[in-house]
Amino acid sequence: MTNDSTISWTEDALGPVSHVCGFDFTLTFEQVVLSIIPSTVLLLAGPPRLLYLTRCRSKTSSQQKKYLYKLITSFTNLVLQLSLLVLWSVSPSLRTSASIPAISLSLTNAVIIIGLSYFEDRKSTRPSSLLTISLLLSILFDATQVRTLWLTHRIPMAAVQSDQFISQLLDTFLEGLGNNINI
Repeated sequence: MTNDSTISWTEDALGPVSHVCGFDFTLTFEQVVLSIIPSTVLLLAGPPRLLYLTRCRSKTSSQQKKYLYKLITSFTNLVLQLSLLVLWSVSPSLRTSASIPAISLSLTNAVIIIGLSYFEDRKSTRPSSLLTISLLLSILFDATQVRTLWLTHRIPMAAVQSDQFISQLLDTFLEGLGNNINI
């Protein structure tokens, strides 16, 4: 079995091949390509959509129960992202050079998602394409990172990231229901 310093050094390489697990993405590669890049896209596309939605008039009636569930899952995601930021910050031996930037952008996106969810729920009659695509891609990409975190024995981060993954699944499900469906 390899020691943690070998895992950290190998997983901190940007290349898509890890020598620890055979042919696989390194954690750094996953954090840069599968987290930072998609997060940047949402960070660039989200605020203009929010600005547009704030100028629209309301098109749906308030469905408190459904929106409450969406709000709970979105805030759970935000809290879990914040927890991940703290975990990566206090664990320098486990993080890669991309860990803090990746989770910081994800935390920022969690705030954007809360805003988009709120305004899309109030001002649109159909599910948000931007939000749905972003959440679906995030689920796909986060599954890869969760697997890598477990395989490289970053147990605290893997556990929180797994919980965050489940929270995003629920959030995606609720967003996909549309704004005219009662729960």
